[in-house]
Amino acid sequence: QLVRKSFNIVEKAIEGFTNQLSNVSIKKMDTKTVDGLPAIQHEIRGNTTGKEVIYYLLTVEGKSQFYQVCAWTLKDKLDTYGDDVKAIVNSFKEI
Repeated sequence: QLVRKSFNIVEKAIEGFTNQLSNVSIKKMDTKTVDGLPAIQHEIRGNTTGKEVIYYLLTVEGKSQFYQVCAWTLKDKLDTYGDDVKAIVNSFKEI
């Protein structure tokens, strides 16, 4: 699991989305390993400028720092681009 410090990092990132969106829903999708590093993935849904959007936020605990990877799609494009957006987020590599 991610260390306690990551909780604050994740909360701050999610807070940034909730400040920008209306009708927000947040779902913790998965605690996983990405590139051999512990990670937490969230799905954040909401409305902005009259459009429904879905963000995929991945927080990764690196060897010496935390990383956040975010990608999004419009809700009405989820069937077309959803798998690609998830693949992009999960392709993280620490260099």
